[in-house]
Amino acid sequence: MPDGYHFMKIYLKELEIILSNLEDLPNPKPELEQWTTLPRIAAEMLMFAYQMGDITGKVCADLGCGSGVLTAGLLILGAETVYAVDIDIEAIETTRKNIERISEAFGLPLKNRIILMHCDVRRLKQISVDTVVMNPPFGVEPQTKHADRYFLLKAFEIARVVYSLYYSSLWRRRSLERSAREHGFESKLLKTFDFSLYARFPFHKRKLKLIKVDFYMFRKETSEA
Repeated sequence: MPDGYHFMKIYLKELEIILSNLEDLPNPKPELEQWTTLPRIAAEMLMFAYQMGDITGKVCADLGCGSGVLTAGLLILGAETVYAVDIDIEAIETTRKNIERISEAFGLPLKNRIILMHCDVRRLKQISVDTVVMNPPFGVEPQTKHADRYFLLKAFEIARVVYSLYYSSLWRRRSLERSAREHGFESKLLKTFDFSLYARFPFHKRKLKLIKVDFYMFRKETSEA
């Protein structure tokens, strides 16, 4: 690794605590289905990818970075560079502030290893990464229909390994695994989480809704000589 390259050796609970103290989006937009990745779930996703050797020293991307929870975790765990991509400029600004806050709190040059990209994921071009870790829109609302699919297809296009969350259903599992095969990726369902959706928008009638989300890993198949 280059001189001056630093990251934190950290345990799961410590990572969760750090991520839980990040600033949330100031004005979450329902049309973008902006649900913050819960720190508990984000920490488990990131630690699994870290233990698989897919973060430290790697070029990574967080597609639909939101407030930067996954981006922050990638940097803390030693990603060489992280592309944080979002269509919402407020999300990009919130991510920047959160990374600066962590950098100052722990004396780590994290902000030197992040590339903020304000763009539609579908129009993202000319980047290539080792690993994508993301929590895309679930694609269950009319305004975000199929968003989970085009996020995944973009991840397949730019990365060799993808870790991602999806709304859990038998139909969606079959669809994800079929898409992976069609694009030369192996798929593995790692865990199903209970995901708490707290009332976030004025039209929400319930304070809390619990759903199931699937945590998947996709890895590019390698042809044997």
